[in-house]
Amino acid sequence: MTQLSVFQCGYCSQLEACSIRGGRLKMIPFPALSFLIKRHSGEYVLFDMGYGQLALKYGAKFPNRLYNLVTPMSLGANEDLVSQLANKGVSMADITYVVLSHFHTDHLGDIVGYPDKDIVCSKSAVESVKGLSRLGLIKKTCFKELLPAKNAYFRFIETFPKVKTGLPLFSEGFSLFPEDDLILIHLPGHAKGQYGLYLPQINTFLVSDAAWSIGAIMENRLPPSIVRFIKDDWAVYKQTFKQLHALAKACPQLTLLPTHDLKALGKLTFYEKD
Repeated sequence: MTQLSVFQCGYCSQLEACSIRGGRLKMIPFPALSFLIKRHSGEYVLFDMGYGQLALKYGAKFPNRLYNLVTPMSLGANEDLVSQLANKGVSMADITYVVLSHFHTDHLGDIVGYPDKDIVCSKSAVESVKGLSRLGLIKKTCFKELLPAKNAYFRFIETFPKVKTGLPLFSEGFSLFPEDDLILIHLPGHAKGQYGLYLPQINTFLVSDAAWSIGAIMENRLPPSIVRFIKDDWAVYKQTFKQLHALAKACPQLTLLPTHDLKALGKLTFYEKD
């Protein structure tokens, strides 16, 4: 049976999560999460890596510190993913695949420090950051120093077998393994080449940044339109969000987990059990 664990790898505050009250913008801190999947065969797969120590290191330098001004980030002692994995008796050497939903700083962790890992990501995500200047990458909320090298072991999502998901509105995806127990589903709008991960054995859909909270999906509550400037495509983002809301209504037993919702920590307690 598939098992799922979650790790909180730092905090950030973003315009995406702000609310307008009394004519003022209120910045709200929220967590950067990483998900560890243990397959029935014993293989481990990581979905996103949150913040890492390198984000703090390079975030203090120009032009990266512009990101830190707009998106203040923090990472507590031993809160980095590698330290938390070690507490569970898991090392990066045990991980078969690291899945990067998209190429934003709060999802990359310290993956650049593990050049021998198989990185699963969209080819369009890689293409979207290729050749950009440091400032150009900051506009895409990414640090140049955190990007995997050009010769990294990329496994592009689009090269995996295409399969039917059985989910309404998100009917097709790409299967990481022949058993179809981990299926990557395109979630466009927030960032180029963003994918979520569907785990049919435990009826759970990791939706990355296609939404910021479980409550927002259920209530069909979009973030303020002021944040559209940091979206790859605001119109497409709204459409994807609308589809997630419809999916939640059509499949009430399906658990949808955004990467920045602290409530996901409580949702995952069950999956820690055999």
